[in-house]
Amino acid sequence: MDLAAFRGLEPLCWRAPSAHNTQPWRLRYERWAVTVGWDPADTLPAGDPTGRDLRLSLGAFVETCLIVAADAGLRLDWVADHDAADRRVGRLRPARRPYRTPFRTADVWDRRTDRGRFTDGPDAGVVAADRKSVV
Repeated sequence: MDLAAFRGLEPLCWRAPSAHNTQPWRLRYERWAVTVGWDPADTLPAGDPTGRDLRLSLGAFVETCLIVAADAGLRLDWVADHDAADRRVGRLRPARRPYRTPFRTADVWDRRTDRGRFTDGPDAGVVAADRKSVV
């Protein structure tokens, strides 16, 4: 696997969704693999005491890495290898063929979490209907 080529794709991988946009993932490049882990400073221990949102975020990141790499013609596979003490969830490793997915880098690029411009407040009709339901 050409690690330099994958490293160049990292900014696209960072577009992966994460809980409250914490982007907790960290990559550690090794000779034959890229280890995917996390930084505890970017987790939400009060709001996510079980680590569920952290694991969902890391999974979304891994999937995004595989999609972006496949679209670039890089052959990567995922090997889960969770180790909480090492803050690691697994490794991206060379594969015989690119990851099979219907998605492309363009789909990753088009991903949005912004729901639009904030308005001055809720619609007056919605507020009136809500007030009627309370009485």
